[in-house]
Amino acid sequence: MQSDRQRWDVGGLATCVYDTGPAEGRPTIVMVHGGDPRSLASALDWSSIWSAETLGARLVAYDKPGQGRSYAPDLPDRAMGAAGLCDHLDAVVDRVGPGPVVLMGHSRGALPVAEVALRRPDRIAGLVLVSSNTLAPPSPETPADFYPNAYANPPARPTIEFVRREPELNSHLTGHVDELVPGRLAAASENGWWSDLDRRTRVYDTIVKQELENLRTRVLAEIERRGFDLPVLQIWGQNDVSAPVSLAHALFRTIAARTADCASVVVNRTAHYVYREHPSRFLAVLRTFVQELTPRVRA
Repeated sequence: MQSDRQRWDVGGLATCVYDTGPAEGRPTIVMVHGGDPRSLASALDWSSIWSAETLGARLVAYDKPGQGRSYAPDLPDRAMGAAGLCDHLDAVVDRVGPGPVVLMGHSRGALPVAEVALRRPDRIAGLVLVSSNTLAPPSPETPADFYPNAYANPPARPTIEFVRREPELNSHLTGHVDELVPGRLAAASENGWWSDLDRRTRVYDTIVKQELENLRTRVLAEIERRGFDLPVLQIWGQNDVSAPVSLAHALFRTIAARTADCASVVVNRTAHYVYREHPSRFLAVLRTFVQELTPRVRA
């Protein structure tokens, strides 16, 4: 995956992008990772399923503004908010060029992909939503203290133990964490995560948190009103702690009420990182979804 790394100017923002190359008649899957500016998540989280040949598609994943290698001290605060992330994704969709586009979002990445799918039904051929308590209807079953605990008391300098903490707490099968840590540690060392943590926390508290809630309210209202005019696939882990499986059922009921073509897959013995804990199973489900899509956008 590292060999596919590029630097794109997307709407004036320097963006770290991983791109397997021209689509050549295949659909393009745009992958949006989870987390927020306080998080160590990045596009490299998708490395376990980074196989254009298996999926029969062009793969494009990018570090969201404020995360991974798409962070810089002069990055505007608003670029890290929910509205900024949606506009940035919209620009990424235009940048990948013509042809069918499938949007896939994990965790907090699922909210912007849902928004852009509602905004651009002429441009999006399919939507994949993975383990997202941010998009699901609010529920008292969502543990409010999970992420504060996962990122509590960061050390003064990068440590492997700290980088491992969140993915280990968020996984049922933790073997994948060994592969995840080096990329997260390298990005955090390069982008000033430790030295700029105060700013990241301030941006989350003053911009990101409220914008996320406002966007969720609006997106869910639109889904309830008209649903999606495109195929939707939802994938969740049965043993997810930060996004309990009850949220998957609630979100799917909301989507299915107004969306004709939708499906939900729950994978047993896996948690929040379902695509990393069971990559072969995830790839098989995603490949079938992509192959069965009727192209909605033509070059």
